[in-house]
Amino acid sequence: MTQEPSLPLPPLLTRSRLVFVDGAFCDALSAQQDLPDAFFVPCTEKDDGYVLTLQGQICLALDPIELLFVTTAQGEVSEAPTKIKVSLGENSRLTLIERHVKVSSAVIPAKAGIQSHKNTISPPSPLDARLRGHDTEGGGLHSAATPHLLDIEIALAAQAKLVHGKIVSSGEHHAQAQVSVAAGAFYDYFGLVVGGQDVRCEKTVELWGELAEARFSGVMLLGGAAHGAMTTLVRHLVPNGISRQVCKTVLMDKAHGLFAGKVFVDRLAQKTDAYQLCRALLLSDQAEMEARPELEIYADDVKCSHGATMGALDENALFYLFSRGINPEAARAMLVEAFVGEAVEAIQSPDLASAVREEVAQWLA
Repeated sequence: MTQEPSLPLPPLLTRSRLVFVDGAFCDALSAQQDLPDAFFVPCTEKDDGYVLTLQGQICLALDPIELLFVTTAQGEVSEAPTKIKVSLGENSRLTLIERHVKVSSAVIPAKAGIQSHKNTISPPSPLDARLRGHDTEGGGLHSAATPHLLDIEIALAAQAKLVHGKIVSSGEHHAQAQVSVAAGAFYDYFGLVVGGQDVRCEKTVELWGELAEARFSGVMLLGGAAHGAMTTLVRHLVPNGISRQVCKTVLMDKAHGLFAGKVFVDRLAQKTDAYQLCRALLLSDQAEMEARPELEIYADDVKCSHGATMGALDENALFYLFSRGINPEAARAMLVEAFVGEAVEAIQSPDLASAVREEVAQWLA
């Protein structure tokens, strides 16, 4: 009798889940019965990676699709990343939630149902060279030699909307995403990095249709000697585009965080409205946070701004909680939860918000 694969997977967030083990799709652990026909296409001999497609006016926003990436202790890190292409047709709606976890290899009796994938080495990140030049000093943007474990390409047609969530709790995670947003389309992203040792997420978003909108929200909760980096490049190429970038980071022990965000506004992109904000809480004198906002603007009728704040917990707020009989650990946890909660409240998917709150609560505990 063939033994089915067994993994201590986290509970299903929704009814539909696609599982990847060490970068390869595992049909036996996935739940695809509620997916539309031809929505998910594994790799073939003529193509590399996996394709998720919504054709026409299809709405899956209320029933998210979960992409679960499982890294095992015996899995080898390959220079060939897992490639996924997401394509949304006009007026379509989709909520996509990535989760990245690490498990012990001892619980995998067999790899039945796991399909190998044939990928090529990821090209260098499209981020501007000036944002990448600090890697040799340990600042932490990708160098061209750093392999990406996940490479996502997203294309939104006119009036489409994608809510894209990402939760990373594995030890090492290097990923890049390239997003193309057409006229009137909306790309809404929320990323959570909790724990991990070396997590680097790069995202490039191009707004090439009028009234296109992109929103990026990131939260990093790091301790120990962990390193977390979120880098973004938003390119406004036509008039009347909107982008928002907010990154919140909580650092303990000797953790190091980095947010490098750039907004590029083409000379044709008049009436652009772009905003960046980086805020960080340092809970240790040895923790470090780097914020590198950058604006490159060639249009003259725009509304663009950026800001950054870093500091410790508010002593007055702590004193107030102490005076109400709350112990120091609980008081600090309450303030950190409130700091992160501002970003979580903006999540439009209830399933994603619930999963994020659970991860945050576990980290605070």
